[in-house]
Amino acid sequence: MNATDYPVMLTWSKEDKAYLVRVIDLPGCVADGKTKIEALNNAQLAIEEWLETAKEMGWTVPAPQDDASLEALALKNNSERVRHFQQEVQREVETALSRIVPEIVKQVVNQMPVASAGAYFRSQPQPVRSKRMAAAGKG
Repeated sequence: MNATDYPVMLTWSKEDKAYLVRVIDLPGCVADGKTKIEALNNAQLAIEEWLETAKEMGWTVPAPQDDASLEALALKNNSERVRHFQQEVQREVETALSRIVPEIVKQVVNQMPVASAGAYFRSQPQPVRSKRMAAAGKG
């Protein structure tokens, strides 16, 4: 297998202040550089060294993933990110509502005059009572 056959993931590391290249199919195979080009060139060297070391150690060398496999992996990762994001949003909304709704209720109740509160409840439809319940004094 050729070093250029392996797919890589290029990211910027704020912590390292450098570009990092991870070789998806070769565990632990990472390179860095001040520029994207430098990081990618260093990755080619890292891949060659990884493959050479694997052969010397008798390790099984994984085959590079094809485009379809990479697309499936990207879709899976994207779906997981979307699901995680939705869960975070749900938690944030629930937290916000648990803080806001009681405060709104308190403000509405404090602004409602006592007489109007009674009038409000008297104006609401009352439950229908059967003749038997009325005779028994229930309901």
